[in-house]
Amino acid sequence: MNHQPKAGRCRACTKLWEDCSALPFHTMPIHSQDGTDAVVICSEYTKAANEALSEGLKKCRQCEKALPQESFYKQRHTCKACLLERTRKWRAENRDKYLAIQRRSDKKRKPNRHNPEHIWRWKIKSKYGLSADDYVAMYELQGKACAACGEPGSIDPGDKSQPRLAIDHDHATGRVRGLLCGPCNRAEGLLKTSKAAEGLLAYMRKHECAESI
Repeated sequence: MNHQPKAGRCRACTKLWEDCSALPFHTMPIHSQDGTDAVVICSEYTKAANEALSEGLKKCRQCEKALPQESFYKQRHTCKACLLERTRKWRAENRDKYLAIQRRSDKKRKPNRHNPEHIWRWKIKSKYGLSADDYVAMYELQGKACAACGEPGSIDPGDKSQPRLAIDHDHATGRVRGLLCGPCNRAEGLLKTSKAAEGLLAYMRKHECAESI
């Protein structure tokens, strides 16, 4: 009869990279049997796991390192570092889905109605999927000015001389395009298409030329 260890236990075993072909599998308890093939419960795996736990260590199933118990969340077999890396990778590969989940979650959280800044942060997070840091990064990238007309803007809600730039987004897809001053943002919303904007621009230039004659 052919005796083989249970594959799932091998993958989680501390002897994963060792040659275990010489182990006496025929003497170990049988887990399941199919004709002449038998899957056994490896006693060496149990011994190795107990040794690791006796030292206060636990093996991560992803990086396969023996780490202290505090490196794991309760009842998890993947260490915190690997879970964090896996989460970051998933968020990067599924950004649209992640932002949709964040929006649904943020909508359930009621903002502090006595704190205007907190309301603003909650609004841009729930509506556009942007954090305050994302907003500041866009502001710096645009040269601290409106992306359309170049008029200087502010990120300080208390600055009355330069109002805070508005977040412009595609109403069809929800994609954030940039930061605009109030007049440009309102004009873009009214004109809706670049064709309409070009028509208005041509009209204004025509009459500016006529008035200069």
